[in-house]
Amino acid sequence: MPTDFSFEADDLKIKDVLFSQRKFRVPKYQRPYTWNIDQVTEFWSDLTTNNEPYFLGSFVFCTEDQNKSGFTEITDGQQRLLTITIFTSVLRDIAKKLDEKLAQRIQRQDISFEDRAGGESYRILPDESIATFFSTYIQKYDSKPLDISTKNPPERKVAQNYKFFYDKIDKYLQNWQSKDEQIAKLNELREKISNLVVIDIEIAREEDAYEIFETTNARGLELSVADLLKNLIFKKMPASYDRDLAKETWKKITSNIEETGVELKKFIRYYWLSKYTFVTEKKLYREIRNTIVDWKAFLDELHESSIWFVKLMNPQESDFVGFKNKNEIYKSIFALSLMNVSQCYVLLLSILRNYNEIKTNPERLISLIEKIYNGLLCSL
Repeated sequence: MPTDFSFEADDLKIKDVLFSQRKFRVPKYQRPYTWNIDQVTEFWSDLTTNNEPYFLGSFVFCTEDQNKSGFTEITDGQQRLLTITIFTSVLRDIAKKLDEKLAQRIQRQDISFEDRAGGESYRILPDESIATFFSTYIQKYDSKPLDISTKNPPERKVAQNYKFFYDKIDKYLQNWQSKDEQIAKLNELREKISNLVVIDIEIAREEDAYEIFETTNARGLELSVADLLKNLIFKKMPASYDRDLAKETWKKITSNIEETGVELKKFIRYYWLSKYTFVTEKKLYREIRNTIVDWKAFLDELHESSIWFVKLMNPQESDFVGFKNKNEIYKSIFALSLMNVSQCYVLLLSILRNYNEIKTNPERLISLIEKIYNGLLCSL
């Protein structure tokens, strides 16, 4: 590891993390909420079939802007923390029918903070795709989540998971007849959530997250080169640059690569190899971070390369109208796409992206690449 990289890791309980005095925030450009029924079903099963507190995995938090913003940023763990908040909101809402004081205690201690003036702020601020929805229907005390109707996919998952937990807990409590017993069981569920065991990893800089990604293999740790690079690009973008435009450019890159069926992190490495030096996927993020100076130009060129990559993977005759010997070039690239070979994409990406600069006809080289791979396949 680099000598300037450091982090702190402690094994804690959720009550010492989410229910502590810290306020958490999902960074603006993190992926949206994605947990589905399979994942919340597993969560419910783990929670209710284990008598002892179980291990929920590692959480990575960035404290870089904590003093300025008042928030600890969630680098990894937002899916689990948001799901726990949904779960506790269900406990609160069911408690309203049994014990109003318990419902208010869950709200104050597990979901929100109460300031000296009697105002309220919430313990976790989700990403922008669900922030308003989440505060209105999950975190707000007098919300009515079962009446939710939305077409937004991340919001729909939140509503779906709320209903799942509500139905499960409501049915679970029916095993006990008296009100006091049901209140006791609600408290037991709340205690189980509070005692979930986690590893709290704190980093001082967001870019250090990739070092954690390289050296840990914890449940729920889904960061990739693409996730971290997206955050880094927007962080390094000059203040004068339109952030919404940058965000839209990244969406276009993602959409282009999704069209090819290739993983975004694999395309990014192809791009890097086509212009810079050889680097393994494991070291790619660090290499980009340490090399790039003009982040706007980098984002624009990544976008341009994503367009060419689509043309390589899904070629159309019209893609090569500006080339000499366009028909031959199209036929060779189409043949390579049918062969489903990937080793040549680095060279082809470099040739096509720089066609206007090098001012030479690439038809013979592309045709030669096709013949080589065709010969290799025929010899197998």
